[in-house]
Amino acid sequence: MENASYNSQRRAVKSWIASNAAAMRAEGFQGPVTDELLAKLPVDRREKVRREIKEVASFPDFTERATVIVMVHRD
Repeated sequence: MENASYNSQRRAVKSWIASNAAAMRAEGFQGPVTDELLAKLPVDRREKVRREIKEVASFPDFTERATVIVMVHRD
């Protein structure tokens, strides 16, 4: 049951990132689109996640890397 919940959340995060990656890049990861993603995370982790996502922005597997980053830092 726990794995099913995790996998469902992971798929949702990955889908959201894939759909919004261009907009996040366009705003330099400092605008409302990125903030929407970060809003689901604990406040004290948001800037760390923002920095980590920016660091992997140039990788061809950005969506996968960003998904892992978000999932590691979620509650």
